[in-house]
Amino acid sequence: MTDETQPDQSPPLIFICYAHKDNEDSEFKQRCLDRLLQHLAPLEFDEEAIIWCDRELQIGNEWNPEILKALNSAKVAIALLSPAFFASSYIRTKEMPMILEQVDKGQTTLLPIMLSPCLVAESKFRYRDQHGEEQKRSLNDFQASNDMKRPLKGVPEHEQDAILLRVTQRAREIVTGKKPNVPIGGELRKDTPNNLPRSATDTFVGRAEALIEIHDRLQAGQSVAICAVSGMGGIGKTELALQYAIRKQAEIALQSSSMMGTESFVAELHQLAV
Repeated sequence: MTDETQPDQSPPLIFICYAHKDNEDSEFKQRCLDRLLQHLAPLEFDEEAIIWCDRELQIGNEWNPEILKALNSAKVAIALLSPAFFASSYIRTKEMPMILEQVDKGQTTLLPIMLSPCLVAESKFRYRDQHGEEQKRSLNDFQASNDMKRPLKGVPEHEQDAILLRVTQRAREIVTGKKPNVPIGGELRKDTPNNLPRSATDTFVGRAEALIEIHDRLQAGQSVAICAVSGMGGIGKTELALQYAIRKQAEIALQSSSMMGTESFVAELHQLAV
């Protein structure tokens, strides 16, 4: 009899990194983890993903090995950012360094949610890269699902649900490869000719200077311009280029309706390559 190891047929794992203090309110609508779990629940019902947070620990489990085991197999990591999150010693020294290592290897996608104003850009996490060298990285490098100026706890309940829905849709898209039936943002006008891919977000913030720099470089001179966007994996290079193209195309479409003929409009569209 041969002892053949069967491949793991378990659904991909979605890990939630959060501070316990952000989920202790007596009102359900203020418990951010519980609200997020409610949105993610259909993915488990449909066996599309395993949703994991430290609540999954059972009596008698060694909590540190169990958490690290879950992190090691996570396809998606959702981080609930708040002052309590950045003040947590375990998050800073254990969970986030391992998540960043997984991101660096291309094994995990990090989806941050801004719960309340906090030192996102200023806070650095230390971790080891693929070559064993120590790195320091801010979570400001990652595109959050909402703006720091409109954190989850600072907007009406229906807007909170919209933000959590976007995160859920994005997580489902990553673990299943299926596009959502309802767009999650970044769509162009239906009457605008384009072949641009759909953006994964409808809230793109913190990159105004980079967008301006790309625009200035592409508009300099009369010759065809090529602008290369470089940086570490996972910081949003592709999304940055796509967001510039979306903005430029919308601008051209608006101009075309009032002051451009068909031929010049088409010619302008050819200048959108980035």
